[in-house]
Amino acid sequence: MAHLPHLILPRAEVDLPRRKRPGFGQQTPRNIAAHSAQLSQAVEQTLTEHRALRSTLVDPKLIIRVKVTNSVQDEDWQRAGLIVLGRDDAEHTVLFSSDGDLKEFRARLNTYSAGPPSGQTSPSYAPLFSAIDEIRSLTPQDRIGNALKNEGWLTLESFEEHRSFVLDVELWEIGTQPERRIQADLLERQVADRGGEIPDRYIGRSFTVLRILGNGKLFQWLLTLPSVRSVDLPPHTDPDVEQLLETGITDIGAFLPPAPDAPLIAILDSGINHGHPLLTGVVIDELAEPQSLGLNDAFGHGTKVGGIAAYGDVRACLESGSFQARVRLMNGKVVNDHGNFDDRALVPSQMDKIIRGLHARGCRIFNISLGDHNARYIKGRVGTWTAILDELARELDILIVVSAGNYNHVAPTPEDHLLGYPGYLLCEESRLFEPAIAANVLAVGAVAGASALENRLSHNVSVRPIANVGEPAPFTRGGPGIGGAIKPDLCDDGGNICFDGTLQMVSRRPESEILTMHPNYLDRLFTTVQGTSHAAPLVAHKAGLVLQSFPDASANLLRALLATSAKLPEPSVRKLAGLGKQATRNLCGYGIANPTLASTSEPNRVVLYADADIGMDKFLV
Repeated sequence: MAHLPHLILPRAEVDLPRRKRPGFGQQTPRNIAAHSAQLSQAVEQTLTEHRALRSTLVDPKLIIRVKVTNSVQDEDWQRAGLIVLGRDDAEHTVLFSSDGDLKEFRARLNTYSAGPPSGQTSPSYAPLFSAIDEIRSLTPQDRIGNALKNEGWLTLESFEEHRSFVLDVELWEIGTQPERRIQADLLERQVADRGGEIPDRYIGRSFTVLRILGNGKLFQWLLTLPSVRSVDLPPHTDPDVEQLLETGITDIGAFLPPAPDAPLIAILDSGINHGHPLLTGVVIDELAEPQSLGLNDAFGHGTKVGGIAAYGDVRACLESGSFQARVRLMNGKVVNDHGNFDDRALVPSQMDKIIRGLHARGCRIFNISLGDHNARYIKGRVGTWTAILDELARELDILIVVSAGNYNHVAPTPEDHLLGYPGYLLCEESRLFEPAIAANVLAVGAVAGASALENRLSHNVSVRPIANVGEPAPFTRGGPGIGGAIKPDLCDDGGNICFDGTLQMVSRRPESEILTMHPNYLDRLFTTVQGTSHAAPLVAHKAGLVLQSFPDASANLLRALLATSAKLPEPSVRKLAGLGKQATRNLCGYGIANPTLASTSEPNRVVLYADADIGMDKFLV
């Protein structure tokens, strides 16, 4: 089949406004007198609680949480004197009173409570107030993050006064960056006065977060502050820890280094041991954040991820007897020799510094095969790690590939891993880890690329791979993402696991895993791995091949070309057919990307594309 260049989609020189729908939608029927009385009582209760705070805090912010039945636009809140700080979900909105006393809001509520003016059927401001179900102050429980709640910290009393904690405290985004910096300075002094410490802080364009060390009494106080959005555990990585398996391969065949202008892929992980014979000359730059982490990969995870990012299908390279790296790697070390983040550095700070540093050296594709196993996404707002990746992807025009995370199914019996598959992959406990839910990243789930056993077990019916080739890997995590978004975006080979009926356990078999570089290359050159951590670099490798064909492409175009080229694996479609309409999308996304289809058209398959900007509320022809 002839491979032809894609066609550029021409743009007509017109810029037309989009026809917008009304902001409120259908009004909820209300008894105006009863409803306005209920809202007025809730407002007075909120103001009473706020006045009580003024006796203990300097200039506490007036922040309220509102439950709505219909969507309310930000500008409608603003006209009522309120600024939207965030939305926990479709029903709950957090608002800041810009006048400090809900004056404009109360004035409009009084007008609404007076009923319809003469000649009208509805009261003034009815679309706004009829949408409101509940108004209240934020409570300390509202500020306890999901990871802490999952670990059993549900109330103020959970934080024992004399117990030491290391937690991340996010502040509400009120005011400009300089104003928020002043607010953080004030809080830092107050924390120090109470015996705590803030070793790191990040004040970005879209969020502010502080790493705070202190005792439970300090955090009990912090949870009462209106300026605090959330208190939560720092991100904790969830890397794969696999056995170091001997492959017995001694002849690696021909090795061709990458071209000097080959695309760059940064591996943000535990480091890369570039002394490996197949990575020498492929890893062309290194950076650690913080620098105290060093650059070598004692943990081993980053080298395995990097080997896949460099060559894609390493087994195919071995079988062909030729290793040609078509991309170059950059080593970005962000976790220590135990696979954990630094205790004193905020993850957003690390990500901001290392991604900006490697981007300044020419990198546009980043692979993060790490996830926060304390932050399983269910609904509502996202964490700071997710937020910083979205922010950087937009600002720097970079493609960030993130693994979906691995699900460790806790089964009543070992057989349930086999009999309950794949249903357990769609339960709440198997939802994506952050930061894979970020809107502007490519999140990658895993499918089984092999379903094989060693020869000695081939006739043993008690040992069986759980998934067949092309079916969801038995450990992959699924979506949907925020607001029902398709997440993961793509899937790729992540290996498989087996059920061993004789030993009544789940086990790993190298024949059903992915081949990659061994970090201890003096002992052996190759090892096998499994996990979404190793599906992600396959997608990063493919993105590098597409970037080679479209060196000036925006990150959005790269994402679009990869997604357009993707195809859902038929075995997954068949296996998940009886589990609901969204099952396949929630585990496989758009499918497995094809870099050839992403980069080239054919005589009977033509891709037309445009890589341009479009204004808000506009459409192009």
